[in-house]
Amino acid sequence: METHYFFAIPIPRPIGQKIQTVSEQLNVAKYYRQVTHCQDYHITLKFLGGMTDTQFRDLQTFTQKIAEEVAPFDITLSRVEAFGNRETPRVLYVGVDGGLPLVNLQKNVEALSVQAGFRAEQRAYTPHVTLAKRSNGCASDTHLHDETVAERWTVPGFCLYRVNHGQTPRYEQLRQFIFTG
Repeated sequence: METHYFFAIPIPRPIGQKIQTVSEQLNVAKYYRQVTHCQDYHITLKFLGGMTDTQFRDLQTFTQKIAEEVAPFDITLSRVEAFGNRETPRVLYVGVDGGLPLVNLQKNVEALSVQAGFRAEQRAYTPHVTLAKRSNGCASDTHLHDETVAERWTVPGFCLYRVNHGQTPRYEQLRQFIFTG
């Protein structure tokens, strides 16, 4: 299986533990086949898929330049929501509000990635933290009961991750890009 990579904002451990508590309260393991490990929580900026050694080096150089132009900014987590059909949602997630700084960061990372030869994302960007994927057919967004994860923190940077299939946790931070703008 080809190794995949992505850029994302990591979730601080104490906030990840609070997200995990909400996930357990909602009993997501009963409704979904793939539940996100608490150390794997993140806010994706760009899924890259596989890449060449040249793309790997170029992306890190260009991405460092983006980080040097961005100042730390605040992110707020919100309601638990779902993507997909209301009766059998594909993905259960916590919504994220990072305002214009998050939107601009994602746009810059996306543009850089396309310039480096990666496929452009066709879907609108919806920042979120995935709790679970792949409904087992019993899931319904009616079990969410307006749960919220009302947490706020200042984001100091973002990371390049590698997906380690078959391992738990699945995602490995390869490099951190600290905001210095």
